[in-house]
Amino acid sequence: MTDRTLFTGWWSPVSFFVNWFTIARNIREYRKIHRLEPPSERDPSIDAIAKVPLDPGPRLFQRVGVYFAVGVFVVMLQFGARVADAGVPFRMKLDFPTLFDSAKGSCVEVSSDGSRIVAQSQCNGPRDSMVTDVVTDVAQCPAGTDYMIARTSGDGVLCITKIS
Repeated sequence: MTDRTLFTGWWSPVSFFVNWFTIARNIREYRKIHRLEPPSERDPSIDAIAKVPLDPGPRLFQRVGVYFAVGVFVVMLQFGARVADAGVPFRMKLDFPTLFDSAKGSCVEVSSDGSRIVAQSQCNGPRDSMVTDVVTDVAQCPAGTDYMIARTSGDGVLCITKIS
């Protein structure tokens, strides 16, 4: 059951978090089982289908689920490290088209959710904004910046302010 949990327990937002508790519970039960005496031959006076203990199957580390779970864990650590490293709020998209060459003072149209640049603009539309600075780190954007859009390659950040 643990192998199945490790392999298939990640596929929804709720399952992703509940799965960690399931794994912890399975580990606790696994430790309890290993404290038991090893199985012995069955009492011949007891009528049973299996006369000897059943084969437990391959050990946990010989199954795919463990390695899949480790892979999921490593990917989540890398994702968390990238988000923390970028210093960009999670709601912002970390990449945008070739508009990275937009210079300080140029006008751009930002998507309605503020997550990406849609196009160059003439500074006259309702979603138009101005590139106030191009910096290497989000922390360098000036106070009052409305949008910070960074490239995933890490070669710069556009600090963008809404035009009122």
